[in-house]
Amino acid sequence: MLLMAAGFIMLAFGETAHNLKPIFFEFKNIPIEYFGFVFGFTFAFSSLVHYLSYHVSERIGDKSTLILSAVAFPLFLFLSTLTTGVFSIALLVLTSIPYGLRNPVMQHLLNIEIESKKRATILSINNLLGGIGMAIGGLFIGYFADLWSINTA
Repeated sequence: MLLMAAGFIMLAFGETAHNLKPIFFEFKNIPIEYFGFVFGFTFAFSSLVHYLSYHVSERIGDKSTLILSAVAFPLFLFLSTLTTGVFSIALLVLTSIPYGLRNPVMQHLLNIEIESKKRATILSINNLLGGIGMAIGGLFIGYFADLWSINTA
């Protein structure tokens, strides 16, 4: 249940925020020419951290890695709304750290904890919850953006 809750929260905020990055960049007056570079750095950094996630989880434990990733992502995202320009971009790229840490650890734990005959069903439910999290996260961010601004949301 902890794994599914972490996945729900991370996808609710993570994927929704990732899909809204171009709008956020425009709001922060970041030129469109930099969008591709930022997305490239984000994915490259996430891939690097994805590769290193085993070493991190071995050092601090799987549960601590999931908790760290669940706390760090909203923290970096929130701090990026308080800054402008290069600092805002840097903090948004740093959101790829918890995202890259979470996925391998979560997949590993799901495969270890679930017996083989139930694995396909549980993984489908986990993906369904992640999709529901993205839908609900998008609704909340859209609602708050309508009330205030995309920066506040």
